[in-house]
Amino acid sequence: MATENLKMPRKNEKKLEICKICGYRGKWRSEIIRHQKVHQKKRPYKCKLCYWSSKWKNGIVRHIINMHKISADQAENAIHQEELILIE
Repeated sequence: MATENLKMPRKNEKKLEICKICGYRGKWRSEIIRHQKVHQKKRPYKCKLCYWSSKWKNGIVRHIINMHKISADQAENAIHQEELILIE
């Protein structure tokens, strides 16, 4: 019996976390938790200037900068103070 084809797990080898919905693999459980937003319909970040919404905070920041022509610093500050977004 040949043993060269058997793969033995290494002592320090970490198991990859896997998304049960699509099979996405990540090194950390927190990665999978963040990734699972992709599969949810919930969009908690809502723009107060229009009807646009996002699953991620950085998505609403990009939207406000690009669509409403507000500077990055102003957008970040307004979002921090919840002046331009509604978080559900």
